[in-house]
Amino acid sequence: NLVNEILDLSKLRATGLDLKQEPTVLYDFLKETLSPFQSHAESKAIALQLEYSPEPSWTLALDRKKLFKIIGNLLSNALKYAPKGSAVVMEVEPLPGKFLLRVCDEGPGIHPDDLPYIFDLYYQSKRPESKAEGGTGIGLALARELAQAMDGSLWAESTPGNGSVF
Repeated sequence: NLVNEILDLSKLRATGLDLKQEPTVLYDFLKETLSPFQSHAESKAIALQLEYSPEPSWTLALDRKKLFKIIGNLLSNALKYAPKGSAVVMEVEPLPGKFLLRVCDEGPGIHPDDLPYIFDLYYQSKRPESKAEGGTGIGLALARELAQAMDGSLWAESTPGNGSVF
């Protein structure tokens, strides 16, 4: 997985992004995307939830594989840092021709000194209280570049002790 992420990032930077968009029922796609993360969430006693406000049949042209990489990275990180017995919530709001997707966790949050750099390739906090927990600093960089290549954006908001929202 790590090797594939490095190769994807190198290819994206070298040649740009070849989008393979197809009509996709967003709700069904998001339910499918959450499914592989359910067992990991259950093993940590974390409630993994989808809060979806658009019409269930809302269909958009999406590159499913690339969007799955973005969302998968965000969910993996949220589950990694969320404490036992907490919740990770994916919220979706419709916007004209696009949507806003948030992944919210109740983890330790990100220190304000680290927040501006978390999307930098290979960045890891130097703060002694911020343990890396196996991160490489590649996933968020790739997720942001994929989002931007698909005319989207990716950012984070966090308050230490109160979790993070991507």
